[in-house]
Amino acid sequence: PAIGDVFWGTRGGGAFWNGARIFGLRQTRNLDDAILCTNMGGASRGMAKMRTITYPRCASLQNYGCAAVELAEILKGHNDGLFFDGPHLWDVAAGCLLIEEADGKTRTEFIDHRNPRGGVRCVASTAPIFDELCAFVFRKA
Repeated sequence: PAIGDVFWGTRGGGAFWNGARIFGLRQTRNLDDAILCTNMGGASRGMAKMRTITYPRCASLQNYGCAAVELAEILKGHNDGLFFDGPHLWDVAAGCLLIEEADGKTRTEFIDHRNPRGGVRCVASTAPIFDELCAFVFRKA
């Protein structure tokens, strides 16, 4: 709201940004050239722990500190995808719907399937890199 961006959409009805329908996303062909966002590492406040986290090989890895903003960056065409480990479903559900409506792909799984109010593991990206990003994120699960 502070910068005047408004996103909305409905299942089967498309995704919109400031009144304009979002048709397609970036078409980066592989992770090597992708700009990604993640929250992984944000919870680890010590350098020793940071060194044990592995990331996919990509052109740039960013952390805006807000799942909604990171999802919006994909919709704006600024980023290719994201991967999260730990936010709640309500932090990512609406943005994932918008990504899907803009011809992207998403996958979200509960970290603890017995606790639907717990954290989720999530990938949202453009179609060309989705399978490659999922292979990285969910092979560890």
